[in-house]
Amino acid sequence: MTDWKKCLKEFCKHNAGEVQRLTYELCAIPAPTGNERRRAQYCLSYLRGHGAQAYLDEAGNVVFPYACDGPEKVLVFAAHMDTVFSEDTPLCVREEGEKAFCPGIGDDTANLAVLLVLAAWFAQNAPRTKQGVVFVCNVCEEGLGNLKGTRALMQQWAERTRMFLSLDCTCEAVFHRAVGSKRYRVTAHTEGGHSFSAFGNTSAIEVISHLVENIYSIQVPRHGQSTTTYNVGLIEGGTSVNAIAQTAACVCEFRSDDEVCMAQMEQTFEKLFAQAREKCLSLDVELLGTRPAGKNVPEDEQARLTAVCVDAVTSAFGQPPRLSSASTDCNIPLSMGIPSACFGCLVGGGAHTLEEWIQPDSLGPGLLAAALTLESLL
Repeated sequence: MTDWKKCLKEFCKHNAGEVQRLTYELCAIPAPTGNERRRAQYCLSYLRGHGAQAYLDEAGNVVFPYACDGPEKVLVFAAHMDTVFSEDTPLCVREEGEKAFCPGIGDDTANLAVLLVLAAWFAQNAPRTKQGVVFVCNVCEEGLGNLKGTRALMQQWAERTRMFLSLDCTCEAVFHRAVGSKRYRVTAHTEGGHSFSAFGNTSAIEVISHLVENIYSIQVPRHGQSTTTYNVGLIEGGTSVNAIAQTAACVCEFRSDDEVCMAQMEQTFEKLFAQAREKCLSLDVELLGTRPAGKNVPEDEQARLTAVCVDAVTSAFGQPPRLSSASTDCNIPLSMGIPSACFGCLVGGGAHTLEEWIQPDSLGPGLLAAALTLESLL
């Protein structure tokens, strides 16, 4: 172990309070997906205030390349700034017992704070590492953000990225496989009419209802240990109880952690869309977002990265995390064949709800877990 690794461990013992303070300050800054500007400016100012040569890229990511001047491969170390909550959501941290509540506090604000504190330490202490690390506070991880931030980041750094590590979710799991997805808005158009005098005319609601029924009749494909799912998350349409609906729509998706199953599900959805199109005047299918699954990732390097993350979380929290699949910023590098993994630096729950919470006393172990991972990889 080199001296800088000892110093970093010692730093982690005494700076859980800084992570908590930073988490609470970040929580008060709205950062809905696609509108993270104010939180990005805070992160940029924090890093620059600690001596980091950080910058905003064209996508809005805050990027701090450390020791990346040469041609050598680098580690990308990221946490997303956006939350699922709107600009007008009340953001006030409330402490009750061992928990702190606030929308977005765990996903991904506390993890973002851990990254910022570690990046600031690197900027101030300038350790001599074996390879460079790119610290990133990225945009558009949630929902229809469609991983815009990581897509833009990889356009610049993919060729030099040896491994990609994301801080997200809680310490309960290490996510080592990417769940790909495709999301659609489907809108049916029919002649409609008065519910009595035009009775018998096709209803757009009927068309969409049949489509939803057919989606929920799909037998999902399996390939090895894959998991594949589908969902219809929104239905809307019509104008009145006494009007045959002229338009109706649904928002639907499928997901899988296997590219073979992704391709089969895409064919199935396209077939169902074609069948629905035959029942109405027109059917519009808008692709809202697509997230790729992993592809051609070197198994030995992926296994090494996964083991490092598991060991770090186990050492810091005292319990081994489970291995799982998820849709995270790792989807993009994994789809490019770059070993990638994700874990969280906290104990918490209620993600994506107004009652989201963390245990503040878990942030110390979380900071240590992230630091141990960097020590092993750098």
